[in-house]
Amino acid sequence: MDGLWFAIPVLAAAFLVRRAMPIPRSRRAISTWAFVSFIPYFLWQSLIGGLDVAWRSFHPRLPLEPNSYLYPLRLTSDSSRVFLAQVVSLMPGTLACRISRRNLIVHVLSGSRAALVTELTALENRTAAIFRETLEAGHE
Repeated sequence: MDGLWFAIPVLAAAFLVRRAMPIPRSRRAISTWAFVSFIPYFLWQSLIGGLDVAWRSFHPRLPLEPNSYLYPLRLTSDSSRVFLAQVVSLMPGTLACRISRRNLIVHVLSGSRAALVTELTALENRTAAIFRETLEAGHE
């Protein structure tokens, strides 16, 4: 209760900022089952990624290989692409740097492009299921 003097204005400011942001909304109903089944997947991937980042940060040689990769998107709606970018940014060791209609630029702490494409393809497939979308043509 002692922190309410701080929490209430911060929550109000966050609400106002969120209302001002042009975040696209889906015109389709999302799949509740796909979203619920996504949660354990997301938690497991977050745990694995968090352990990997922790191991690398405490390793004496700091085995980091930061890089940025271009990932061609197959999702069709703005809502699903924004959701994917937000989830990528929440995963430990990755950050969605730029999103466009066709591509996502992702910064990683380590790993190859092939490994990133494998992980993002699985994540994109799950996102398509949540938003009930059919994915466009495959990766280049």
